[in-house]
Amino acid sequence: MTLGNATADLCTHLVCGFAAVRNGSLVPERPEDASEYDRLVALKLANPALKVMLSLGANGKDGVFSAVITTKARRRRYTDFINLMSYDYHMYQPYLPFTGHNSPLLKRNVEKSIFATLHVNENILDMSQKIIQRNMFTA
Repeated sequence: MTLGNATADLCTHLVCGFAAVRNGSLVPERPEDASEYDRLVALKLANPALKVMLSLGANGKDGVFSAVITTKARRRRYTDFINLMSYDYHMYQPYLPFTGHNSPLLKRNVEKSIFATLHVNENILDMSQKIIQRNMFTA
């Protein structure tokens, strides 16, 4: 995370990443990001109308996302919304030797089996049935 030459009046919303959850608190994902947090606070103080949001690192490898969403209390505490990054549904694999050029919203009538699940709607339905409220998703 580097804010560079960002000014408080540059935009209305600022989404910065990434944070980690350690011992129940949000902390910089990397130690060198701590000074950027101070800069975020300074930008917010200079422009109280600026909406500052902090993204959790959720690449799936470190368990951050899983730790945050395991209980309703944690979801309420740490999650205001989820920006579903809906790409790579057709990521190349030896058993799926092709890629898609987009992230379809819905399945096509000709798609069968696993291919019928490689779309945004299926992803949101699956997540909302398990743990996430539908009104938390943004695109």
